Amino acid sequence: HLREGNYELQKDNINYALLGWGVQSQLSVSLVDEITPLTFWYPKKGKKIITNPLKAFDTGSIMAGGVLAIDQQFDKNNIIVPIDFAEELMRYYGKITSLEVKSKTAQKADIQAIKLQLEDIMGEGFLVQNSDDQQAIMLRAFKIERLFTFVVFILILGLASFNIFFTLAILVVEKKHHIAILKAMGASKNSIQNIFLIEGALIAFWGTVIGLFSGFVLGFIQQTYEPISIGVNSAVQTAYPLRLAGQDFILVAIAVILITLSASIIPALNAKKVLIRENITK
Repeated sequence: HLREGNYELQKDNINYALLGWGVQSQLSVSLVDEITPLTFWYPKKGKKIITNPLKAFDTGSIMAGGVLAIDQQFDKNNIIVPIDFAEELMRYYGKITSLEVKSKTAQKADIQAIKLQLEDIMGEGFLVQNSDDQQAIMLRAFKIERLFTFVVFILILGLASFNIFFTLAILVVEKKHHIAILKAMGASKNSIQNIFLIEGALIAFWGTVIGLFSGFVLGFIQQTYEPISIGVNSAVQTAYPLRLAGQDFILVAIAVILITLSASIIPALNAKKVLIRENITK
């Protein structure tokens, strides 16, 4: 995440601050300037009425050591400083508002179980959140977006299925003579119906196979080579994020097959009702 400078909060007993990229841009902070420090102002505790406004604040100075680019919300609002500098400025000694724990876990580790263990260790006075909990609003927005995308996909697929319906309906009309001949040769109504249902199933099968294969190839290319960018150069993830999930492929395949087969039912029933006497002669 380091965009410029050094990732150090303290060196040779000198404190340094790590600025969000947005903060650096707004304040025009230059890391090359080794003379002018950053000055922090914080209201004095317990001071309510002070005639001189300048005496209402505690101040602290610190040099800018590095610039971080994590995400837009962090970059515009955050500066990281050593804990002792923050304690001295705010006069909250030995107190912290949150604690971040980072550890390497197995790839298939049960994160929820680890969270419950930490809750037992810390007790009731602490709120334990994993990375998903901390980004709950963003994840909820992604899930809603995903749901709406799937709904729109179903609507488009439903409209496209009318082409299959009209194609099979016209085919029934054009092939009435052949259907009558088949019936005269002993074909049952159900076998005639199954012919058109199978044709609809073949359309659904090959459409599903070709569509899912194309989607897999495009998704693999995006995952591997990242040709589509999100357009934010300062972001950690510059390419549009994508993950190929097997359950999504299964869900899409089921939706395509069901909608396509549904469009084949009415033409198949109409083919079943073709009368021999009225259509045997051309």
